[in-house]
Amino acid sequence: MDEKRKITELLDEENKKHSLLPPLIATAAILAISFPALFAIAEYASPETASKNSLILLALTTLVATAAFILVWMRTREPRGKTARRLDKAANAKNSLETSLELAHVEHPLKNAQLAQTATIYEKVPIRRWSFIMILICVAITTFLLADIALVSIEFNLGLSFRKHAEFIRENIDKTKAAPKKKATDYFKLEIVSPKSETRAKPLDEIAWKGVAESNKGFEKLYLAISVNGLPKAKTKIDDFSPNIPGVAEISGTFCLDEINAEPFDLVSYHLEGRMDFNDEKNKLVLSVPQFIEVRPFKENATVLSMPGGGGGKYIRGVMDFIIKLLRAEIALNKAAYAIRASGLTYGDDTLRRQIALIETEQKNLGRDIDNFFKKNPPGKLPPNILDNLKKARRDMGKAAERLRNAVEEAKKEAEKQ
Repeated sequence: MDEKRKITELLDEENKKHSLLPPLIATAAILAISFPALFAIAEYASPETASKNSLILLALTTLVATAAFILVWMRTREPRGKTARRLDKAANAKNSLETSLELAHVEHPLKNAQLAQTATIYEKVPIRRWSFIMILICVAITTFLLADIALVSIEFNLGLSFRKHAEFIRENIDKTKAAPKKKATDYFKLEIVSPKSETRAKPLDEIAWKGVAESNKGFEKLYLAISVNGLPKAKTKIDDFSPNIPGVAEISGTFCLDEINAEPFDLVSYHLEGRMDFNDEKNKLVLSVPQFIEVRPFKENATVLSMPGGGGGKYIRGVMDFIIKLLRAEIALNKAAYAIRASGLTYGDDTLRRQIALIETEQKNLGRDIDNFFKKNPPGKLPPNILDNLKKARRDMGKAAERLRNAVEEAKKEAEKQ
């Protein structure tokens, strides 16, 4: 019985090696390659497309991995008889194992003798346990698949947050466009069309931008205003247009991040400013909706890995996800505030008052999100630089909410006068 068991185990292990090991290796390789591709999408794709592209890539990866497993298995699988012939040839056993396999399920007077002869021939042939190796490969496949799903889940949640705030901006802009205006004779349009509204760059990068300035009266002066973390840093006069000429002017320029002392993790915003006669107001200041640049560190991976828990740690990844969502939400509120400011509505307009009140509410909610984050993450658990910046952000959010509340009160008083 022991002889039969050993020969059966030898045959089974060799058959598994030839039939299942290659398709498992192919599947693991495909999933391993997909993870850096998904990570690249998460790091460098825009928030509008990252979640969609990650989901598509995960679906394609799963489909290709499944197809690869089936195709390779169909190509490499072999019957046990063929495996026996291959072992006999390698051991110079003259079809001894194949004969024993054929006699295994029949009654034959030479059956036991043949089995004993085969056991003698294969006595010194070691049994290599390929099953253990295949279990390890299956664990690796499961790990890669779960990592891919986790990364796609993070991008999907970030995409939902971004789309929510993008919808918030669109609703405010639509309300602004639909609001009745007392004077509709004059109009203007200031817009930066390139690069995208939210981009990432390194501290030494040069930013090339293009914009459009349109008015029925023309602009007397045009400027590009740049701020870092909300603080004004530079205002550059734009000369490549004809002053006070009605119509559309295409404008462009460049600026370097190092010239405004931008550092890693800073948020740079820039927008167009113009001076023009608008209805009855002379030399009125008009603005475009701002663009934003997240300043990346020179070596992002090294920066994250230097944090407690490492760049791949679940806790640090959760902290970074919260900060990214917070940043996206603040950018959305900033854009909405600029859209209201650029709308031309007066303080006495009820639509303007409602829009400011809505932004104030959203700003308060973000402040509460930070308060709840602090409750769940005690100071000793957070990296010091993240803790300090979040505390500063919380103070600034309180100030911003107070200024918005004062603006709502002023709008009410102005409406009462009218």
